[in-house]
Amino acid sequence: MNTRRSHIIHIFILIAYFLTLTEIIILALCRPDFHGVQGTYYANEQWQGDPGAVRLDQTISRDALRVFRDTQAQNQFSVEWKGYLHIPETGVYKFLTNSDDGSWLFIDDNLVVDNGGAHGLQKAEGKIHLIQGLHQIKVRYFQIGGYAILDLAWAQEPLPYTALDSKFLLPPDTSTPQFWMYQQARRLIPFFGVLWGILIVWIGVSTYLTLRQAENRRFERYMSSRSLFGTWLSQTMRSLCVEPVLFAVHHLKRPVVYRWLLVAVYSAIIFLTLSYARTLSSLMETRYGKDVFSQITSVTLTAAGIGVLAYFLTRKTHLLARLSIFALIAAVYGFILNPDLRNAVCAYLQTLGMNTHFLESLDIYPIVAAEKIHFLEYGLLGLLLCKTLSYQIKNKSAYLVALVIVYLVGMTDETLQWALPNRVGEYRDIWINVVSGALAILAVWLVIRPRVFQQPFQWAALRPLCYTLAAALLYTGLFLEAAHGFGSRIFMPDNGVELTSRFSEYDLLQLDKRLVQRQKRILAEDSSNNDLWTYSYEARRHHYLRDKYYNSLQYFESYCEQEILKTYFRAYLGKANLVFFDYEPESFNVFPHPDQHIFYTSAAQELAVMKFLQRRFWIITGISVAFLCFLATFLPGTRRSGTSAPRNIERLVLRPIFGMAVLFVIILSAFTGRKTSEFTHTNLLILTVDSCQPDYWGAYGYEKNTTPFFDSLAPDGMLFTNAIAPGSWTIPSLASLLTGLNPNVHGIEARGQLMDRRIPTLFEMLEQQGYIIGDASYILTEPSINSVFKKENISDEVALSEGRSEESYLLSWMQEHKEQPFFAWVHFHTSHLPYRAAPPYNQMFLEDVDPDVLQDQQIEFVRSNIIVRKGEVEFDPQRHTEAVRALYTQTLRQQDAKIGKVLQRLEELGLKENTLIVITADHGDELLEHGFVGHASTSWDASVYDDLINVPLLLYYPKVFPAGKRIDTQVRVIDILPTVLDALNIPLTAKIQGQSLLPLIRGDSDFHEEFAFSETTPCGYSCPKRLENHRRRSVRSNEWKLIANYNPDENDTRYELYHLAEDPGETKNVLDEYPEIVDQFKQEMQRWMDAPQQFAYHVEKTEEEHYLDVDVEVRPIVIFPKVGTVLSPDTYNQRVLVQWIGQENADYIIEYEVGTGGYHITGELEVVGTEQWFGPFPEDIWQALPLYNPWKFRVIPRKYPEYPSEWITFEMKNK
Repeated sequence: MNTRRSHIIHIFILIAYFLTLTEIIILALCRPDFHGVQGTYYANEQWQGDPGAVRLDQTISRDALRVFRDTQAQNQFSVEWKGYLHIPETGVYKFLTNSDDGSWLFIDDNLVVDNGGAHGLQKAEGKIHLIQGLHQIKVRYFQIGGYAILDLAWAQEPLPYTALDSKFLLPPDTSTPQFWMYQQARRLIPFFGVLWGILIVWIGVSTYLTLRQAENRRFERYMSSRSLFGTWLSQTMRSLCVEPVLFAVHHLKRPVVYRWLLVAVYSAIIFLTLSYARTLSSLMETRYGKDVFSQITSVTLTAAGIGVLAYFLTRKTHLLARLSIFALIAAVYGFILNPDLRNAVCAYLQTLGMNTHFLESLDIYPIVAAEKIHFLEYGLLGLLLCKTLSYQIKNKSAYLVALVIVYLVGMTDETLQWALPNRVGEYRDIWINVVSGALAILAVWLVIRPRVFQQPFQWAALRPLCYTLAAALLYTGLFLEAAHGFGSRIFMPDNGVELTSRFSEYDLLQLDKRLVQRQKRILAEDSSNNDLWTYSYEARRHHYLRDKYYNSLQYFESYCEQEILKTYFRAYLGKANLVFFDYEPESFNVFPHPDQHIFYTSAAQELAVMKFLQRRFWIITGISVAFLCFLATFLPGTRRSGTSAPRNIERLVLRPIFGMAVLFVIILSAFTGRKTSEFTHTNLLILTVDSCQPDYWGAYGYEKNTTPFFDSLAPDGMLFTNAIAPGSWTIPSLASLLTGLNPNVHGIEARGQLMDRRIPTLFEMLEQQGYIIGDASYILTEPSINSVFKKENISDEVALSEGRSEESYLLSWMQEHKEQPFFAWVHFHTSHLPYRAAPPYNQMFLEDVDPDVLQDQQIEFVRSNIIVRKGEVEFDPQRHTEAVRALYTQTLRQQDAKIGKVLQRLEELGLKENTLIVITADHGDELLEHGFVGHASTSWDASVYDDLINVPLLLYYPKVFPAGKRIDTQVRVIDILPTVLDALNIPLTAKIQGQSLLPLIRGDSDFHEEFAFSETTPCGYSCPKRLENHRRRSVRSNEWKLIANYNPDENDTRYELYHLAEDPGETKNVLDEYPEIVDQFKQEMQRWMDAPQQFAYHVEKTEEEHYLDVDVEVRPIVIFPKVGTVLSPDTYNQRVLVQWIGQENADYIIEYEVGTGGYHITGELEVVGTEQWFGPFPEDIWQALPLYNPWKFRVIPRKYPEYPSEWITFEMKNK
């Protein structure tokens, strides 16, 4: 037999022996010793105190209870069984308990069966989805008298119930990694049977052929077949058993083989101890304290350092240099392993003016004490590799080869941890391993044996380095792909936070959702152990960073980590019972730059490589691996005999293969780099924002960077500068957008009104064309809007719960329905009052605002109240305008980030180019342009000035709308519906009031500019009955605008006329100067008011009582003094007036709180009616009143104490 081939066969057989021996050892050591669960028995029914008995029970049944009950004097006790349940197959499992008295069954801490309470024999059941493998099981039972009965049954659906067999139960101290290894080993038994069968057949046939060939050349070839069989059997057994062992013994005598075997055995020990590492570390820490591993590491490294120091002190060469380098390496060890020293060094460097962020952000510091053992394990591995490579490589390239091998072993370590249950493989830990080995290799190079690799550099030395680097790169890619995964960068718009997760945002949210559902006993799909541990690990890392930053007074960073937990790790919060920190955003030490949109990047996942796109990473990896292998084929080999054949194979076979691989990857990267849309259908996405006038958006000319994401889309879309909403509050305007009808036609003009179901809507029109209609906005649950949506089943996920933003559900919904044409709509509420942006947006745009102004009660009122009634707050426009607008633009910037996230997700899903995007607003908001803040629903005295009805409008769809076009012609929100239908080539058959804007966009001469009609009640959504028939109306063209304020109580209409071309701010009423224009516009207004007569629709009133119905009727509205009022003796002749809107003869309580410190007084006054005079006060009394500033009060209806007025804060002053 060829010698080289026989060597390969021997090596293969030895590997088979090693694997088989490992299989036998695993089966022997990891086999469960006992099947059953641990029962803890208490002599009371509350599972309290010292247990009366702790034993292993094979089953959870009445038989187990009977044994303990017989030992109790009283028939009152409780039991808790704990252990593991082995699920043989993934599926939905149902469990049943039949007990007397109460019993509960938990799987993985999720309550599955609740049969609690004191009762007779009673059954209860539950279902849960479980994946194959081990799951924690816990059963609790208590007995307070009568029969002690508990029977537990289970079944995989749809099979019938059977008793839970003990073979599926394991004690709680079962090592899950060991059991996993045992299960895998059992599955591999057939594989080993096949392996040895192939080996025996292969060796047997080869031996037979060899014998037959030998017999044909000998005279004795005619000997008996029995003799031939005996010779064949003997030779076969020798080839299988003896020759591989002799081969191994012979080669072990060579130092290089012995050293490589030592490296392999040492690496195998590292790998095989992984399943025991957690248990061992917990045992060590419990017995010797939390610092045991720190102490072991410190003592071992100190002893090694002393040994090294003693070694080279005996050497006379380069003593000073060695000492210096030794001290430097020791300092690096101390810096990495000792956090106190590290913090002290960084603090010292900072005092010198140096930036230490790079040092602090390195991913090489042990997070827990047990990780310090890595510096011993991989330091020793580095030393072994240096010694081993010294037999083959005689120059300094050996150090690089050793370092790459340390990297490969470390990555294998993490890969095995990823495969084991209850362990998590981290790319970060690989770098800890590499640094550990690198420091040891550096010590060999510069301190211990600096002359061991002293031969001159040879090109041949680069061949093993190239192949080793190629293997490391390819292994890295496979590890990141299969084990660690390519992380996803997740942007949180509400705080400008970016985090990296092993999951995509969609997968993370879905996993968290399933876990929350399981906690609530809602049947939800189970998740793999790897996903659960990765989720738990990421949650614990964010939890750790939150607490770390909080303790180090980095409150903004801590706040961001807490927001991450609230948003993506709700199930973890439920299990951990995490107590939230209360933060004071004003104290955050953060100064966001307006040109940035990410203000904090979480370090919970240290995944620098994973910030590459997956495709780009594999292109770079593929080119690098192929090029390194291709380069290695050109490098000379070592001059040894018998190497010509391998070199010929390398030159003639491998070189062309690797060269073609390089070209293939380059061509593939160029081809796949072209972006092509894989979708042929067109989607519709409408994003509406609340309370937004375009004057404060960057694309409309605002000088500050308030809307960077919107501004980035505007050059690719159609921007309308003169879009008019049909009302100045939300519900009617949105209904008009979705129907193409003005509010007086579709009928929703007040709170609680429902639209006629005969009115066609954009939802219905698109659904008839095969579009999937999204229930993606929280506002669809509002009764009036729901009457437009006409669907009652709306996902619970649209609710704006803790950590959930308006766009959250939309993003998930789009991903689930991206394969079909869809229509989705989301309404953003962020820029609505109160103007209180989340950190760090609350620190933006304040450069022109006096900090003292931000402390004014009027500004605090705007930051804190959703209702800022006109007349309730006394603003000073000159003092407060800049502050109010700064607060408003902060919320606008936060809202724009949410729009940006939606646009980013469209890009990620490949949907942007085939989605028609509409961005607009329901109405504007006044920001002291006309003396007050807010709109109809918040001010209670709104008008229809352009501040309230002029809204932003952007249409994006490159296939139809020309990019970058700006249209100043007046358009209306009711024109959006026919425009999008026209752009989507969907015929419009319904009668509406809006018209398509496509002719205007194309410049067609047949486009007729219509007047814009707007109408509102003065109080919008919060309007009381007495004001529902009051109306504010306007008719508008590009040049003129007529406003009509109708008061039905006086049957009076007051008009205003503004020449918009000369007075866009509507500051000068020119009603008397242009009577002809007034008459024309009055006629036009009447035409729009009479429009409902052309439609046979009628409005309906919801029968449900709205929470505001009582509120707006009985809650007092203070009209004097206002927030911020300053009273002097001259205000009312040394008297004080408190006046409010309410019921004339009702009983009220004035609750007050005045002064601070020693002047602090609180109390209540009972009054009747809606005003109360105090005084007049004598001069000396009045002189003392300012000492009690600030004065604070509210009015409470005695009959409805749950509806108090807002707190009003004012001040007293002397003359």
